[in-house]
Amino acid sequence: MEFRILGPLDVWRDGRSIEVRGARLRALLIILGLNTGQVVPADRLIGDVWPDGAPADAVNALHSLVSRLRAVIGRDVIDSRLGGYLLAAEPDDLDANRFERLAAAGQAALAGRDHARAAELLGAALELWRGPALLDVAEALFAQGPIARLEELRLSATKDRIEADLALGRHAALLPELETLLAARPLDERLRAFQMRVLYASDRQAAALEVYRQTKQALADELGVDPSAELETTYLAVLRRDPLVRDGGHGGRRTNLRASLTSFVGRDAEMEMVERHLAEHRLVTLMGPGGAGKTRLAREVGARAIEHSRDEVWLVELAAVTEPADVLGAMAAVLHPPEGILLTGARDGVPPAFDLDRLVTMLATRRSLLILDNCEHVIEEVARLAEVLLGSCAGLRVLATSRESLNIAGERLAWVPPLMVPADATRPAEALEAPAVRLFADRAAAIVPGFTVSERNVAGVARICRRLDGMPLAIELAAAQLRVLSVEQLAERLDDRFRLLVGGSRTAFARHQTLRAVVDWSWELLEPAEQVLLRRLSVFAGGATLQSAEQVAGADVLPLLGALADKSLLQVSREPAGIRYRMLETVRLYALERLAESGERERLRRAHAATFLALAERAEPCLRGPDQVTWLDRLTAEHDNLRAALRQAIDDHDAGSAVRLVAALGWYWRLTGARGEGAEWARQALAVAEGAPPDATVLALLLGGLDLGREPAGRARAAVAAWRAAGEPGRHPYLILADPALAIALKEPPGHIAELASRHVADPDPWTRATALLWRGMRRLDDADRQAAADFDAALAAFRSAGDRWGMASALRASAEIAFVRREYDRARTAYAEALRLSDELGARHERPGLLFYLATIQIEHGEREAGLASLHEARALAEDMGQASTVAGVHLLLGNLARREGDADRAHEHLTAAAAIVEDADADLMELRSMVLTSLGLLHAGQGRLEQAEEAHGRALGAAVRSADVPVIGAVLIGLADLAARRGAHERAAVLLGGAAAMAPGPGLSPEDLSAITRAAVDGLGRAAFDRLSARGRTMGRQELIAYGGAAS
Repeated sequence: MEFRILGPLDVWRDGRSIEVRGARLRALLIILGLNTGQVVPADRLIGDVWPDGAPADAVNALHSLVSRLRAVIGRDVIDSRLGGYLLAAEPDDLDANRFERLAAAGQAALAGRDHARAAELLGAALELWRGPALLDVAEALFAQGPIARLEELRLSATKDRIEADLALGRHAALLPELETLLAARPLDERLRAFQMRVLYASDRQAAALEVYRQTKQALADELGVDPSAELETTYLAVLRRDPLVRDGGHGGRRTNLRASLTSFVGRDAEMEMVERHLAEHRLVTLMGPGGAGKTRLAREVGARAIEHSRDEVWLVELAAVTEPADVLGAMAAVLHPPEGILLTGARDGVPPAFDLDRLVTMLATRRSLLILDNCEHVIEEVARLAEVLLGSCAGLRVLATSRESLNIAGERLAWVPPLMVPADATRPAEALEAPAVRLFADRAAAIVPGFTVSERNVAGVARICRRLDGMPLAIELAAAQLRVLSVEQLAERLDDRFRLLVGGSRTAFARHQTLRAVVDWSWELLEPAEQVLLRRLSVFAGGATLQSAEQVAGADVLPLLGALADKSLLQVSREPAGIRYRMLETVRLYALERLAESGERERLRRAHAATFLALAERAEPCLRGPDQVTWLDRLTAEHDNLRAALRQAIDDHDAGSAVRLVAALGWYWRLTGARGEGAEWARQALAVAEGAPPDATVLALLLGGLDLGREPAGRARAAVAAWRAAGEPGRHPYLILADPALAIALKEPPGHIAELASRHVADPDPWTRATALLWRGMRRLDDADRQAAADFDAALAAFRSAGDRWGMASALRASAEIAFVRREYDRARTAYAEALRLSDELGARHERPGLLFYLATIQIEHGEREAGLASLHEARALAEDMGQASTVAGVHLLLGNLARREGDADRAHEHLTAAAAIVEDADADLMELRSMVLTSLGLLHAGQGRLEQAEEAHGRALGAAVRSADVPVIGAVLIGLADLAARRGAHERAAVLLGGAAAMAPGPGLSPEDLSAITRAAVDGLGRAAFDRLSARGRTMGRQELIAYGGAAS
């Protein structure tokens, strides 16, 4: 079938013309044809076919009309669909569709400068027209939109065909056609520009200039506007007799971009960003350090512009240009205009030079994207030329790549960041989400066929990408070394990266063939003062603030910091603690080499260490008050610098500075959950501690996170004695609280710790007083002393007075534990929720899993099962991510007990055995948890009739509880042993154990339902009177006697 509507309706089938008679039949077929392949609703067909009013039975009338049309063109051509009809034809069966397809293809060929193909396609498209579109329904309302659209497309295709013919030199035949078109559209400026070019090509310059004059006058008189840029630039070209107006230049070429030989990885977001900027700004500068991938990104943006627009794209490579005066020549060499346009002859002894005005004329009539690559070493000349060209050529856009900005009006800067690297990938799939790893894998596979990121090498690949800052060039150079090194060997050798990462592409510029050459290039472009500052800033391991840079590197650094940032050697980041200046690791290592060469290294490192010791000591007291969040953020921002200061002091055997730093940072490490790191620094600092201040030595021992029980015998006590002997009492809270703090660290009996803490519960300092109350309350809680709750309430009030979020959260957590045991669930939940909020405000992410776990416990016991399970799953995910095995075990314990109570023995066994496996080799700090897990496992075994296994679990639970010295935990074990005794018929023993447990305020892990069921079994076996008598006996027994009694029961 063939349906022709570009003129009178004409229908063909199998090579035979079909006459469609009747205005309504033709209208119906045209409507269906305009919607080929789509269902047209019946009510729309009725409205369009009968515009003056539908007949009485419109649906039947339409059905009859369709039947008549089917009889004419074939029943298979029109399908009935629910609610309407469809013309069952291919899109190209309609001439209007073929026209649009051919016109679009012709426009694409024109954009690609294939003028012959464009003329052919556009000519074929226009030949389909046999008269006005939709001639048979020209007056119908439904046809007005399609007619206007098709006629506009026809005019556009005609103009494009004329442009193609002009490029092909077919001037003579175009003038009559243009005169006909202009008779209908005298103010169409594109047609007038064509007319001027045809006249000029026909050696009628005066006539061409007269066309411009008349058109300019008409535009002013009739529309009140000036000529368009296209018409104006054509006029100037004709006036100057430039041959450019004859053929458009470039002989049909549209770009000099070469096809890429490697894949483009990980820059989708940057591509979209640059394209968005170019749509809104005519000058975009890609900025970033050497090796960031600016050139490749610019090339890819240009390649996509060729595909999706009609713009020309020209790449001007400036890397090899050594003199500013040669920049214009480099542009001319790329654009290679026709002979005579750019070169001016020698005048007054001045040698031939490139004429910028002629280059402007050449570009003024085009839509072009000019990529100026590697501008930094000729930046001023590039800026000057770009400003002139953009101001003179309305269709020009410029995409520059540079390590610093052009700094002219209208410039939009676009930072090209390093590729994203994996934070700490352990699985290949996770690592490959990072673009840096994908790039490494892609380039490595080209070197080592079959290379993939696997479980075996993923850690090394991730480490390489992180150490190289995600910089594409460095990653590609590293991947090339897999010819001779394994991933692990490569990762281990990156400290010597400047010797290692060589051997880039032979066709690359010299400065892109080695990593050192990349940074050398940037260094050599710096002013001497900038070089001095850059090398001095290399002592900062974690970046620098303005204040720290001034203290270490010199007072007047602000202008130089800005200059280094402008040249992409410093990255300016806005962080919670303020603005920070950072270097990529590769740049920093290079600058450290230069610092060593300068002879300033040791002086700068000592100044750096002194600066950060002063910062840490200034921050330390603020970590216990209302400003603790601000100072935590600041110390976290400086953590790498603080580590560097510690390393410097330890390496220099500067005992005073090393120990003072540990003392000042000890509380920070505790608040941030980094006690392990603190312990390692404390161990190293104390190893060189001879001569350190006595008070700092005590604080380093108490706050450094060390297990003092494993330190040399008496070391901590001797340090405290030496400090006291020095007669320097001090007001640091941990010095005031040295005795109870030392007793806690050495795991002395709870009663003794409570006694020592009691000496300070009236201290005038709120924080000291609150901490003493908290410590005393914790030890009273361990001893099942009911006065613990009052201590926690008083501690909370004092911490609120001090403004310490950590202290408030700790007191609330302890209060919530008591409320839970007392079944005051609303109070417990409120306390845990506030503790969680305070910890989140503090940024104590390490506290969140444990607090969520306890909150989940409350929610589940309070009947909020779904909310509790959600909290548990979040707690488990966070704990696993942070390596908090105890919380993971706690989650398994709670889920196991929940399943046990719900009668799901298999699921309970799965969770409880998982928890038991985690705490199997638990140290002393986890004995309470181990005891609770084993008690729950014993209850599960007993409930399933496995009494021997229950006995073994309860026996081990009792041993762990005794080691923990936690009285409520011991009470919970006694309840488990009572359950075992009752199941064996030893109800007397069960009653005694239950009575003894009741006096110990048994801790969490056992539900009220557990206790009720065990008590009921004992009462049923003994009778209430006997049970009460034996239970009372248990309550009067001493703790050790009960433990021995319980051990005998197991």
